[in-house]
Amino acid sequence: MKVAGRWTHLYRAVDQRRSASGLVQRHLLSASSRTSRVMLFGGGLPSPWTFLAHAAALTRRIRLATAITLLPLEDPVRLAEDVSDVDTLSGGRVEIGVGSGAGEQEYAVFGRDVAADVS
Repeated sequence: MKVAGRWTHLYRAVDQRRSASGLVQRHLLSASSRTSRVMLFGGGLPSPWTFLAHAAALTRRIRLATAITLLPLEDPVRLAEDVSDVDTLSGGRVEIGVGSGAGEQEYAVFGRDVAADVS
């Protein structure tokens, strides 16, 4: 995957420069274009925790973080397990940004209603 390759290269470069952290965001696909994998919101990866586990193996110094994880759209147990696993693999270098999202489009991708999930 070309996007993951670019992120991998970037994380290695950031780690070599002893920068503070590397953030990754999840991209969301529009409901009508899931099969073509067109991004609704630019950049990012479909599974940031999988990539961060990979980045943990390639780096030694930088903090590994998500830009914003949309909590209402995540399974809480799976998210806790993913964060815990990557934190353990990285030697405690994980940070997680959380939020409820920017609008209805993000929820529509998952067939969810923003009004019901964010209150």
